[in-house]
Amino acid sequence: MRVHGSDHESAGAADQGRSAQPRGARLPAFVGDLDAAHRPVTGLPPASIPALQRSMGNTAVTQMLQSRRREATEHEGRQQTGPGRRAAAPASGTPVVQRMATPAQKQFDAAGYGAAFLTIPAENFGEGGEAPAVPRTARVGAPRNGEIQLLRTPVDWAPPQATNRRAQPQTSIKARFRSSFFTYEVELVNDPEGAARGNPSLIDVEAPFEILSRTPRGSQGTSMGRTYAFGDRWAHNPAYWAAGGINGPAAQELAQSRGLDADAELRAGDVDFNDYHILPYTGGQPFLFYVPNDKADPKFRTEGRRFMEAHEFDALPGPQRSETKVSIPPQVDRRDGDRRTARTMQNTQAHEWMGQDLGGSRAVLAAYEWCHLIGDKDGGPDIPRNLVIGTNAVNTEQLALETALRPYVARLYSYRYGIQLRVEALMEKAPGQINPPAGLWDEKVPLKASWISYHISIVPLATPDTDQPVADVHRQIMDADRGTITESEFTSLHHEVRNKIRAKADAVIGDRPTAPGGPGGGGQT
Repeated sequence: MRVHGSDHESAGAADQGRSAQPRGARLPAFVGDLDAAHRPVTGLPPASIPALQRSMGNTAVTQMLQSRRREATEHEGRQQTGPGRRAAAPASGTPVVQRMATPAQKQFDAAGYGAAFLTIPAENFGEGGEAPAVPRTARVGAPRNGEIQLLRTPVDWAPPQATNRRAQPQTSIKARFRSSFFTYEVELVNDPEGAARGNPSLIDVEAPFEILSRTPRGSQGTSMGRTYAFGDRWAHNPAYWAAGGINGPAAQELAQSRGLDADAELRAGDVDFNDYHILPYTGGQPFLFYVPNDKADPKFRTEGRRFMEAHEFDALPGPQRSETKVSIPPQVDRRDGDRRTARTMQNTQAHEWMGQDLGGSRAVLAAYEWCHLIGDKDGGPDIPRNLVIGTNAVNTEQLALETALRPYVARLYSYRYGIQLRVEALMEKAPGQINPPAGLWDEKVPLKASWISYHISIVPLATPDTDQPVADVHRQIMDADRGTITESEFTSLHHEVRNKIRAKADAVIGDRPTAPGGPGGGGQT
């Protein structure tokens, strides 16, 4: 749900708020014009443009195509080493100029890929969620059964510029390609001795490309600085543990399973007990959370918080916003895809709709921000209906849920199951909608969430109706106006949901073998 930074992060057209185009549908005018006039430059056949648009966004695709056209114009008329002609090898000891030679780019373009896609074996995760083996090579070409495609984004590869017109082709071109779950570094020069055989580009699109490394993508389960920053504490809730005793083994075991730091536990006999005060709580929560009396964190407007049970939420008038989706991390993150929530919401910041003194300042976060109902890293679309106004604290509360579920997405996918997210928001008009300040988007549809319901389930992917869960995992009813959230609360909630998903996944998968070929983790299959 985080809508800032790198955290908030499927490639289907419907996931981006657009209806899928039938095969052969007319492409947008700007794509048709560029591709028809500059096909040798872009290297992108018409069929590949919609896939790039869905994963990268129109803006990024347009910039990439226009950039290639500019590069071609700049190189037009220059003498190049042509195919079949022997290129002069760099003199011994002469440093190689780091550039992407035009013949190499043309060779990729001639193959119709523009170095935008590479194919690898499908990413099959182990029964315990173990990462798949790292493939040794990738290739150019459409995926066959048991394979997936990797996508290269513009930010991942910016070829160095030549220092002069006669610079030699570089002998090493490293580029990064992405699946939904990993980033691969690939060596694109796969024919370094090619000049002697009439291949001056040193790149052979018919040969494999060496994979140098692979790193995981996505959040690592951290709160990313949105929790209380001045040394919070936690304690057992006497009302919750009254039956079994607060010091019973079950209480200590649960605290350990929730990842709570024993050194941060606050006990009634501690000498500094009176230096802390308790945050709002209910008798139904096993742990209490405390902050120092004299340390107010400027990230949070208030410490207040309301509580509601699921049946109470369901009894309220129907929510005005809802999104349901199976979590799939997008191959292109928000930065590379140029997905910006403020721009999506007509270039307005959330706090502008909330009245005075709620905006951010230097080193201080705004009290309210745009929040995804379904997070960007779960494939949530960057469209107005998936964005609501909420506090930075409720955004962090949802992030605890999101970072807990994402490590299990790949494992369940390899067994043809998915983690379904059903998010509903009870909406109300933000204060600024009554009399919008000059220049602000005069939108009559309520923008502010009052309550948010976040429901996690495991569903089968083999059936068209993904609304029928095979395992109900967790439901969280969140106060969209809530205040301070501590690191201990974030950690406890994150581990609670993670433990539930692990147990449910084990029960659903059982002894089932991984699906043949597996869906892998990325791209166009």
